[in-house]
Amino acid sequence: MRGIARAARQAVIVTTPNNLFPIVAHDTGLPLAHWLPAGLRHRYAAAAGRVHEDHGNHFLRPWDLAPLAAKFHPVSTYQTFESIGEFDNFFPHYMPYGRHETYRCRARPKPGQRLLMLTLATLLRRYSFALAPNLASVWIRRHQ
Repeated sequence: MRGIARAARQAVIVTTPNNLFPIVAHDTGLPLAHWLPAGLRHRYAAAAGRVHEDHGNHFLRPWDLAPLAAKFHPVSTYQTFESIGEFDNFFPHYMPYGRHETYRCRARPKPGQRLLMLTLATLLRRYSFALAPNLASVWIRRHQ
């Protein structure tokens, strides 16, 4: 993140799973698997029949974004959305990845997703990414 903060001039867009979230779909999808040491994680994935999905990913935590704060400040309210209206207008949409084609077309948020968005945006405002499943956020250069 230090390198990104140093190289970026005007803005940074972050989209990566939040390591603090108990389940990360971008790896095994198993609860807490990404918190385990590599050996235990691999055995856990194998026991669950998901060893082919164990990519050994390491995900960022909210405080890993700290190097951005000296030069940038977050401007998005929830993920990369400025408002609840912008979030609502995102639907319907097509996600180009996922296990099953039938789940890629999303007509509305997953159950609880909108409530989570509203709650985090209300409580944490532009720092809602800290407790969201994804650290997705837009950071704009501070005025000097």
